[in-house]
Amino acid sequence: MKFTAVLLILLSLSINSIFAQDMVRFQLPDYPPFTFEKDGKPAGKGVDIVEKILKRAGIKYELSIGGPYARVFTNLSNALCDGVFLASRNAERDAVGVFAAPVTFSRWSWFTLADSKLDPKSPNFLKDAKVGTLLNTNQEKFVKEKGYTIIGNPAEIDSLYRMLMSGRVNAIFLSEDVFLDSLTGFGEKPSNFNKYVERESPFSIYMGNAFLKANPGFMDKLNKAIIAEVGKGL
Repeated sequence: MKFTAVLLILLSLSINSIFAQDMVRFQLPDYPPFTFEKDGKPAGKGVDIVEKILKRAGIKYELSIGGPYARVFTNLSNALCDGVFLASRNAERDAVGVFAAPVTFSRWSWFTLADSKLDPKSPNFLKDAKVGTLLNTNQEKFVKEKGYTIIGNPAEIDSLYRMLMSGRVNAIFLSEDVFLDSLTGFGEKPSNFNKYVERESPFSIYMGNAFLKANPGFMDKLNKAIIAEVGKGL
């Protein structure tokens, strides 16, 4: 009986220690220019912004690049990390975490070649567009829900550029920053492409349900820091 009681106490302490840790573990998607790995460390404009927010809130943290969005949110669901950034919101993600106040905004945009006659505002665009988008992103979810024909949905961002240039797809739907950043690696100019902004979506931090249950008050502290830091004009 005593052995069982001691075992239960130790198990309880072990579980609690997962959440009473000094460091909050964030996993980041490989999603340049917002979050990516450089010289073996997480980097990007998203890292720059969120680090300022976490420091303002007095939150100790560790960062790692976890791969595609699907993988990092699976890890969040399994409590293999405590938070994910940056991400836009959807129902599946809301099931495993809580979305913080907006850190910034992602402009979901259509891109076509400069000589293309396709126009997303045209009633024929839904029928004529052969769409390329990135696998397991909210942009992919959007075009599926709208009924577009998806020809290519690779996991690698650079593959979308190659698909567009080869004619395999005639329109790309992606975050504006992400597509324009990918062009730099190919020596391309943005003026070689048409851009049509579909919508602006809040882009922020998700904190896992298990972590928040064990750390009441954390989300309030984080949101206050976001509002204070973003309010400075970041």
